[in-house]
Amino acid sequence: MDAATWAMDNRPALLVLMFRGLFRNIREAHTDDVDPYQPFVEHDLCRLIEHFQASGYRFISPDKMHLGLRTAPKRILLTFDDGYANNLRALPIMRRYGVPAPFFVTAGNVASGEAFWWDVLHRELARRGIGRAAAAVERQRLKALPVYAIRSTLKAMFGPDSLLPASETDWPMTIPEVKTLAAEPLATVGDHSLDHELLTRVPLDEARRQISVSQEMLTEWTGTSPRIIAYPNGNANDDVVTMAEQAGLKIGVTAEPGKSSLPLSSQYHMRIPRYAIVGGPGLRRQIRAAEAPFSLAEVQNRFLRRRQQATLR
Repeated sequence: MDAATWAMDNRPALLVLMFRGLFRNIREAHTDDVDPYQPFVEHDLCRLIEHFQASGYRFISPDKMHLGLRTAPKRILLTFDDGYANNLRALPIMRRYGVPAPFFVTAGNVASGEAFWWDVLHRELARRGIGRAAAAVERQRLKALPVYAIRSTLKAMFGPDSLLPASETDWPMTIPEVKTLAAEPLATVGDHSLDHELLTRVPLDEARRQISVSQEMLTEWTGTSPRIIAYPNGNANDDVVTMAEQAGLKIGVTAEPGKSSLPLSSQYHMRIPRYAIVGGPGLRRQIRAAEAPFSLAEVQNRFLRRRQQATLR
């Protein structure tokens, strides 16, 4: 490592990693009851934590993200999106290693008990023998619709009960489980909107409602108003950020890959990048890419992500 690379790698920086469902093993992640978009298993979570602890990273909670680094140049935050009930499997692992994490909860799915629409689509198409390429096209088509229209479409296509969860792999958390999560000292309940609506694509009043109603529901269930939000699909613009701040949120995370310099500036604290991590044989390669001070892959992924989000606005 040359001096320039060493200096870049040792600047105060925050690395944020994003997970969705947490499965017991890879077989469970591929039951076709849930979309295997980002499979991650318990064993890989342990491997990942052990690696970063051994590499000198300090795991932090959201309320510490704005602080500068005094004892170590490298800090890391683990995050879990959507509000799957299987995310609760992370709690014993977090306790074992002393690692905090926020869990971003889609309040509407918790209240209704409905499965997430992308899992319903995957499950029903898989049962009908539709291949993944065709399913991906249909997923993108539906993603362009408001969530209420997606739900109506799925019911029309697959029946009125199709939104019910099929197994423990696709269950959203219940209200008591959200309360359990909030009571865990190492866990933080974060906002993920009311219906997982893409906030940059709906009218401003609806985007505001998606954030504010979710804040109200999560506050009622946990006794604490969330201070951190993960924008669904990572979509955020100036209007969405302003609405989030008006709702009392202090930190926002996207789905754009990259690191953040610390301390967080007021310009960037509501648009913090994250790396989406997938388990399995490629885990070590993904970890190396996330740790790297600079990579062409990160630039490419950021460009592709922006182009994808532009088509969904």
